[in-house]
Parts: sequence; C-alpha cells; structure tokens
Amino acid sequence: MDTCETWRSSYRLVLALVYEIDAEPQFDARSILVAEGDDPKASEQEALWDVVFTRISAVQEYGYHAGIEKLMWATDSLNGGLSELDWPALRIELTKIRQVWIDQILTHARDNDVFFPQPEDEQPVAD
Repeated sequence: MDTCETWRSSYRLVLALVYEIDAEPQFDARSILVAEGDDPKASEQEALWDVVFTRISAVQEYGYHAGIEKLMWATDSLNGGLSELDWPALRIELTKIRQVWIDQILTHARDNDVFFPQPEDEQPVAD
C-alpha cells in the first residue's frame, strides 16, 4: 500500500477487501500444503487465520497511510472472536462493523476529492 507513497492508490482495493471481510476463506485440497504427520483440518484452520489476519492487517495498514485512526486500530472494534480465535464469533463482529468501515473509507475518499475523480479537462466549470 505504500508503494506509491499515498493511500489514494489503495482505497478501491481496500474497499473491495472490506466488502468481503466477513466471507469465510475457502480452501481446496490443492490450496493447503499439509506436511507429513500434520492434521489436514488443523492446517486448514491455520490457513483460515492467516487469511483473516491478513485482511484485518490490510485494513489497519490502509488506516495508517490514510490517517483514519478508527481503521488504523480496527482490531479495537472487534470483540472476543479475534482474541479467542473463534471464527463464527469474529464473523458476526466483522459483519456488524463492515458497513461502518466502508462508510469511513468512502467518506474519507470523498472529503479528499479522491472518490472517482474527474480528469482535469472534465472538471465542472464554475459560473
């Protein structure tokens, strides 16, 4: 997200991620490497949490670069499901907070004239 040294190039990506933040990650047999002797179900649970933490980390990283404190500290708005590694409980929390995060991203983009900006030659002319 910091490649262009601006949050502006990332807001649509993060917005898309937040839209599906509560979707349960799905894996097939080819998606997960299970070492000999490891339990395939345990490996799948580890993969689920890798994806979930990556999603939430992306929201927080975006919040940092955009200067949106509530997103920077997104985990503060999630109750016990995250700390207890309880996916069903966390999914409920993510479903509840998803629209709040979407609204914060969109409001911030609009306030900063980044929400689907018009090219300079198409800007409305003031009377």
